[in-house]
Amino acid sequence: MIIQVTMEIPWIKQKEHALLLIVIIIFALFGFWLRLLPTEILTGGTVQKVIFMDSWFSLRQIEMIVANNLSYPWFEHMTGYPYGKIVDWGPVYPLFSAFISILLGATTRQEIVSVASWIPPVLSFVMVPIMYYAGKCIKDWKTGIISAILISIISGEYLYRSFFGYLDHHQLEVILTTLFMVLYISAIRISAATPHISPWHNKNLIALSVFSGLVYYLGIMNMPTSAIFAGIIGIFCFIHALITLHKTSLQGISIIHFLSFTPFIILFGFTGVHHDGMGLDQYTPLHLLIALSLILEPILLAGVIHILKGRANWEIRSTFTGIPIVLYALVSVVFPDIITKFNKSLWFFFVYSYQNTFINEIQMWDLTRALHSFNIALILMSIGIIAAFYQIIKRYEPTLICAIIWGFIIIAMTVLHVRFEYYAAVIVVLFSAYALSLLYTKIQTCVSSGGSQKICGKNAKENNKGTYISTIIIGIIIISITILSSQVTYVVATEKLSEISINDDWMEALLWLNQNSADPGVDFLKIYQKDEFEYPSSAYGVLSWWDYGHWIMYVAKRIPISSPFQNNVALVAKFFIATNEEDAEKFARNVSAKYIITDYRLTTTTFAAIPLWATGAASQGLYQKTYYQSSPNAPEMYQPVITLRDNFFKAMVTRLQIFDGTQVNPRGTHAITYKNTAINSKTYPIITNIRQISPGETQELILRGLTENTDIVSIQYTSPITKTPALRHYRLVYESPTIIATDDFSKIHNVKIFERVTGHHIPGNGTIEIPLISNQGRKFTYQQDSINGEFIVPYSTIRDGNGTKAAGPYQNLQTGEKFEVTEEQVSRGA
Repeated sequence: MIIQVTMEIPWIKQKEHALLLIVIIIFALFGFWLRLLPTEILTGGTVQKVIFMDSWFSLRQIEMIVANNLSYPWFEHMTGYPYGKIVDWGPVYPLFSAFISILLGATTRQEIVSVASWIPPVLSFVMVPIMYYAGKCIKDWKTGIISAILISIISGEYLYRSFFGYLDHHQLEVILTTLFMVLYISAIRISAATPHISPWHNKNLIALSVFSGLVYYLGIMNMPTSAIFAGIIGIFCFIHALITLHKTSLQGISIIHFLSFTPFIILFGFTGVHHDGMGLDQYTPLHLLIALSLILEPILLAGVIHILKGRANWEIRSTFTGIPIVLYALVSVVFPDIITKFNKSLWFFFVYSYQNTFINEIQMWDLTRALHSFNIALILMSIGIIAAFYQIIKRYEPTLICAIIWGFIIIAMTVLHVRFEYYAAVIVVLFSAYALSLLYTKIQTCVSSGGSQKICGKNAKENNKGTYISTIIIGIIIISITILSSQVTYVVATEKLSEISINDDWMEALLWLNQNSADPGVDFLKIYQKDEFEYPSSAYGVLSWWDYGHWIMYVAKRIPISSPFQNNVALVAKFFIATNEEDAEKFARNVSAKYIITDYRLTTTTFAAIPLWATGAASQGLYQKTYYQSSPNAPEMYQPVITLRDNFFKAMVTRLQIFDGTQVNPRGTHAITYKNTAINSKTYPIITNIRQISPGETQELILRGLTENTDIVSIQYTSPITKTPALRHYRLVYESPTIIATDDFSKIHNVKIFERVTGHHIPGNGTIEIPLISNQGRKFTYQQDSINGEFIVPYSTIRDGNGTKAAGPYQNLQTGEKFEVTEEQVSRGA
């Protein structure tokens, strides 16, 4: 006789669901607290800031929508001067944020940024029930509970992009696309579980399908690249048909697709098409064709199965494999433009290389970064995917295969481009929860059976013991993930934000520009239509690197020539690396640049990207070159030595940021002798000798001609190789307070603003100079050699207002003559 011994604690058993809910809420609140970590940094200054560059454009959109009674601007006149920019981003996120701002009475700029900054962390709560339902759909309630817990605290881009002050569409993108996939998988699950019921009589299936289509519409209208998930559905449908070869199951999927994508076609057809062409990254008719193809796909596949009925399975599957190839070839012949645009979109999504752009978010996702973001959850995800595959082999489940395809495509996208890591968080959490749910069951079974399946009939005391032990072990793993994730998130929130946020120097510089430059003559908050808009004659552009365009637009309320949309970026790059002022002037005139803004990064960490964008990777070596030398402590190891070439010092960006546009004489350089050495199948220039040489020796070596494997370089940013001539049409008007670098020759401030002027012509020969005092009180001298018997000077000797001022008249160093120059003469010429 077996005596049942119970260890149940009645109140725990009775309150089990409530306790689980409390645990989920605790983790959700802790995740919310993590997302508030940047608050102090962003709100501590005189003006509240937001994170990263794109957030400033979102803030700009929200402000416009609030000012225009929830009307959405499809054309942006305050960027991409002199053409403006057709907006590719979707309206859902800024419209939602604007609606919340209006609802809470936020109308001023400060009120709007304050309200909008809270929306991302608050939205993080929405993913909790979605992930619970996702886990429950692919396995069981335990998977759902673990998914709901982990999504709140998992680190990586998903969490960072829901920080307080990260105003961007990405988090809402994850919410809508995940919800779409969960609703779709739920519909598939119901269809598979009730094959005896006609889908047209299954109210739950109809509701889920229609709702998924509405969510897909919102996802596309939030960001057109959400079409990736239509591709995932299409691949699932094809693989499902390939595995099952079952016409009946495809009939259910046909109805699901019809009910999902017909509402989308109707809604998008009336409200979604805003761009010409067939790009996936814009609001074009291609999205309608994709939805239509998803409706037709299961019908076509079911038709093929019906036609080939009675044939061997391998024949049917071979025919299936050929269908995409034939369709692709057919569309290529009949609609070549569609295929071209489609290929371009796929190339942009999956192939576009970091080496071609130096855009950080399209770097490849390496294992180090992956572990840094997801820690042991990455390992659990791998185990979960393998276990799910094993389950599929044992018994085919369409919901599980759909989830696996979803996971594989997202992880593959993330490996190719790290920007998709915010999508990957969902996959990591979902399959980590799948693995932990299996582990929970395994531990419970093992403990309950005393380590042997033969003793499964033991008493209830041991069964409950298995439940408690498995709960404790899974709890320890979840807490470990929480601790590891929290540590990484804390470092990012408190130490790394300065790298992706506007700093005080930039903020002060742009506020100064707003107050001390002419209004461009366009209404900042008015919505203009592209076809009806023309810039007035008073409009002008502000030229800076594309990273800073949204800052310039929002903070300074001036029109940037380039922006993070990468418009005009090649032209801006060509201006910055132009080695003579005449060429730079041509580029500047083409875009009516009135102000140029530089910072120290443009001559250091960012510089390598400028020639890349201008003329390609081959030109990078014309400005900087990396050599290698043996490490003193380990001769077999080689250390890189970055050297500066003569073109680097002649480049406009260097002459502006480092030399303030003045003439600079050489101060001594280095002669390097090297040999090209093959190491691990690659060739490297290894330094054999390096010595410092005087300006005279430099000139002599250049005139005599350099021998093979010998170069003249500089390793000091303020020490040019040859004389660097003065700029005659650019004057420093502002510099930020922070001194970012200093040496015996100069103090370099972080951010500088230059005004482009006509310049005043002064006849004469020799050298002319003028003493100047910057707005920060720094004294420096502008010096220029005559060209063709004249000087063209950019500074006036009498300047009203803020900014750099003259401390005296111009003086010809050879004749002693002195000259006074007015603002009107500098601006309009002689």
